[in-house]
Amino acid sequence: MNEFARAAALAAGLLLMSDANAQFNGKPPEDAGGQLLSESHKYGRDHPDYRQNMLHFIRAMPKAELHVHFEGTLTPPKILELAARNNIEGLPQDIPGIHRMLASSVLTQFLEGLAKSRSVMVTQQDFYEVAYDFALRQLENNVVYTELMFDPQGHTSRGVAFDTMMSGLVQAKQEAAEKLGIRIELLMQLHRDRSRESALQALEDAQRWKAHIVGVGMDNGPQEGYAEKLEPVMLRARELGFHISGHIDRYELDYEKNLAWLLQTLKVGRVDHGINIMDTPQLIPTAREREVTFTVCGATTYSDNPALYEDSGFKLYTRRIDEMTEAGLKTTINTDDPGYFAGIYLSEMIQAFYEENGYTREQLLDFQRRAFGGAWLSEADKRAYLAALDAYAAAGER
Repeated sequence: MNEFARAAALAAGLLLMSDANAQFNGKPPEDAGGQLLSESHKYGRDHPDYRQNMLHFIRAMPKAELHVHFEGTLTPPKILELAARNNIEGLPQDIPGIHRMLASSVLTQFLEGLAKSRSVMVTQQDFYEVAYDFALRQLENNVVYTELMFDPQGHTSRGVAFDTMMSGLVQAKQEAAEKLGIRIELLMQLHRDRSRESALQALEDAQRWKAHIVGVGMDNGPQEGYAEKLEPVMLRARELGFHISGHIDRYELDYEKNLAWLLQTLKVGRVDHGINIMDTPQLIPTAREREVTFTVCGATTYSDNPALYEDSGFKLYTRRIDEMTEAGLKTTINTDDPGYFAGIYLSEMIQAFYEENGYTREQLLDFQRRAFGGAWLSEADKRAYLAALDAYAAAGER
C-alpha cells in the first residue's frame, strides 16, 4: 500500500495501524472516521468525551512532518545497544545516564550530548536500523509523509563514509515505502559551525544521491558569521536543483541579521524554528507574502527542570506559534528530536499543543494543510495528500 492509498484508507476509517507497528503497544483510535469522531462536536470543550475524541482525532489524522532530525530519533536504549555492538566507549552505561546526557536546554551542551550519541552509528546496518525504527514510529502515529533531516558532516568527520551513511538511510526509506506505505524523503543539513570546504564536500557527495535528497538546510551551532561562510554553498545547492532552508534558533545572538539573510538574500521557502520572527516584525510581511513555511517544534527534554515548561521552554513555543499563525504566517508543528525529547512523537506533540492552546478540529486540520502544502513535493502529490486529509475531515463529520 503506497502513502496515498494509506492516507485514503485512514480517511475512510478503514485502516488504523498495520501489523508492523503492533510491537509498540500503542492505543490507536478505535474508529478514524466513524461515530466516535463524528460525535465530538456534540460535547462542550470541558466534557471528558470531547477531549478523548479529540485525542483520537489527532492520532488518526494523516500527518506530515517537516522538521525532525535523523540523529535525534536515536532512543536511549538504541544508543546503548549500538555502543555495545560497536565497542564505543565514553558514554553513560544506563538509560538514566543517557537521559542526563541529553537533558540540557543549553544548545552547546545539548549538541555535545548529540555528538556523543551519534558516535554509536558506524555501519550501514546501524544507520538503516535507526532510520527504520523511526519509520515504524511514524507509522504508529499515522505520519504518512516525513522530510527527515540528516547531518553528514557529523558522521564523515569521524571516519564514516558518506556512502555508508546514505546506503543505510536509503534502504530504510525504500522499505518504509514498500512495507509500511509511508513516504520518507531526506533533507541534508550543513553544519553552521564547520568550514565552507567541509560544506562544499558534503554538497559534492550529495550529488551522487540526489534522487533521494530533496533539499539542503543548515543546522548545528549558529557560529558567528555563518551566513557569509555558507552563502556560496547554499546558492550552489539551489543551482544544483535542491530546495534550501535554514534553522533560526531562538537563542541565536544574530537572529535578526540571519533571519533577514534567509528571507531576503537566500529567499528560502522554509525557515526551521524561526519563532524569533515575532521579535522582528519588519520581516513578517516578507515571510507572509512569500508564503514561507515555519517548522515550529515544541522541544520537551528528559529534564525535570520546570523552567523547560515555562516561558523559557515549551510554553514559549505554544505562545509563539499562535502569535505567528495570527500574523498570517504558515506554521507547522514538528518534533525536532523525538528520541531525545522524552520520546514524544508527532501525535503526542500535536496533543501537547492542543492541550496548551485549546485548538479546534479545524485548526488542527489547518496545521496539517500547511504542512502538506509546505512540503517539498510535486503539486500533484500535494493535492493527493490534501484530498486524503479533507476526506478524513469529512468522514469525521458524518
